[in-house]
Amino acid sequence: MKKLKPLGNRVLLEREAVEETTKSGLVIPAGSSRDTPIRCAKIVAKGPECTDAIKVGQTVVISEFVGQELDEEGTDFIVVRETELIGIAS
Repeated sequence: MKKLKPLGNRVLLEREAVEETTKSGLVIPAGSSRDTPIRCAKIVAKGPECTDAIKVGQTVVISEFVGQELDEEGTDFIVVRETELIGIAS
């Protein structure tokens, strides 16, 4: 991917594929419908108007239905506004 620098208060995120396991050991693949439409992503770049509260490399939680999705060289990216971030995962 060519270097993409978000403008304003936008954040470039790389989606993390998360597989969940049920109590009995069955694996639920990442694209299956779930009860809570929330997902995690890693911050790849942030715009110049973003606050210092978020940093490149952090994992953040976002809602399933926000942002603009990009697919570049087989990697899923999402561009969202900083205000659409729900929280920082530790």
